[in-house]
Amino acid sequence: AELCKCLLTISCGTFADNDCVDRFLAHHDIAHDEVQEWRWRGHGCPGPCPYARARDGREAKGEYVDFWYRNGLEAGPLTYQWRCNMCSDFL
Repeated sequence: AELCKCLLTISCGTFADNDCVDRFLAHHDIAHDEVQEWRWRGHGCPGPCPYARARDGREAKGEYVDFWYRNGLEAGPLTYQWRCNMCSDFL
């Protein structure tokens, strides 16, 4: 501890829980077993957030700002994993 004057960490920026994913898929009428592709950040940064594609080609996507900062809007509310509530980066 005497040798470490400061410590740097990276923040994950929180991580949505499974309930949040379930509501997003249900809002877009896509069942779990239909999902062929899932991405938190679409096809690039800052692509759609989140993005899902079903086996039949249907797509569901949200805008980053709407999903993370406007609490999920119609598919919300955005909820986090329990461990995020205890993380100093979350507080």
